Amino acid sequence: MNKTNTTPETEPKNFELAKTSNNDFAVLAEGEGATVRVTTATDDVTLFNAVNGSGETVAEHLDEEIEVANIVVTSVDVHTDPNDEDSPIVNKCCVNFFTTDGKMISSISNGIIRSTKSLFGVGFQPSPERPIVIRFKQTKTKRGIAHTFDLVKR
Repeated sequence: MNKTNTTPETEPKNFELAKTSNNDFAVLAEGEGATVRVTTATDDVTLFNAVNGSGETVAEHLDEEIEVANIVVTSVDVHTDPNDEDSPIVNKCCVNFFTTDGKMISSISNGIIRSTKSLFGVGFQPSPERPIVIRFKQTKTKRGIAHTFDLVKR
């Protein structure tokens, strides 16, 4: 009797964008404790790098036109006071922009999160085949400085 040892292929997980009733980012990755909230990418490498890696900062790219191929929103735990390691920890969104030239730019800025929600809300979903061009900017607010972005080209 000839036994063949076959390893079943694991099916790739499907990720999709979805709106929730409170216009918040929904956790869409399968499994408990998933860290991917929303993604325009299905590539495993991109998703892993978004969850695991640390990208360049938005401040490094202010006023530049950035061609974005994918956006992945993840969850991160941060201290409420970044200067105090004993301050309470909260879970925040982290928006990861993957550029067409292979960079990852990440931000937990509320302004970037709002701009990303608006981008998805009007149906703009970048892909490697149809990237978008954005420009990060910095504005002054009552509480200090905020980052945001403008859509330059779709």
